Amino acid sequence: YSIPVDQQGILIANFRDLNKTQKVPIPVHFGIEVMEVDAIIAKQFGIAEHQGVLVNRIVDESPARIAGIQRGDIIVSVAGVPITGKDDIPKVVAHFNTGDSVNVRILRNGKIDEVLIKLQ
Repeated sequence: YSIPVDQQGILIANFRDLNKTQKVPIPVHFGIEVMEVDAIIAKQFGIAEHQGVLVNRIVDESPARIAGIQRGDIIVSVAGVPITGKDDIPKVVAHFNTGDSVNVRILRNGKIDEVLIKLQ
């Protein structure tokens, strides 16, 4: 991620203006890449279309890897919130802080399981 040169001065000025007691939010992440569950994937896994997202890639040493998430898992909910599209996970974890743990419900080999992911 990079910040364009013409925006760096504005960003630095904004940070200087922050009240020292104000907390600057740090984005949290799972460290995964997911795909939408379309009709073909849904049929293959025996689930409804748009029920969860398919884990396509996991970053090494990421919170998801450490928690045991595997390529091919279907994430069906995060912190009790149903996941229906690939933009849902970032929206849910945006309400948490680095170091928080969230329950993630997955479908693996036809069985529902839950894992606890500690956010980074």
